[in-house]
Amino acid sequence: MRNIGQVIKQMIDKIPEHVGESGEVFKRDLQHVLTSASYHPPEQAQEDWYRLTNTVNHHCKKHYKDLESWQQDIIDIFQDKEGDRSKKADVEITEIVCGGT
Repeated sequence: MRNIGQVIKQMIDKIPEHVGESGEVFKRDLQHVLTSASYHPPEQAQEDWYRLTNTVNHHCKKHYKDLESWQQDIIDIFQDKEGDRSKKADVEITEIVCGGT
């Protein structure tokens, strides 16, 4: 499972500085999830991910293609799009090296 703190920090870094009030509120809400998650025991990780899901869904209500580019980046981080690509690449490399099809 990914570290929720690292995921939230990556998301916060994608919010531009001069994006307006909605971006500032989004950033504040993400920071609140990060702060509360840092005090929770590992047994509450699922609840923290649920709160993060609700926060992202609240602030990114439009269809993906209609979102600002920084919002799309946040969705990609949340859905681990980069991780999916690297996992697929690892599988392809393994198949080539091990002779799989």
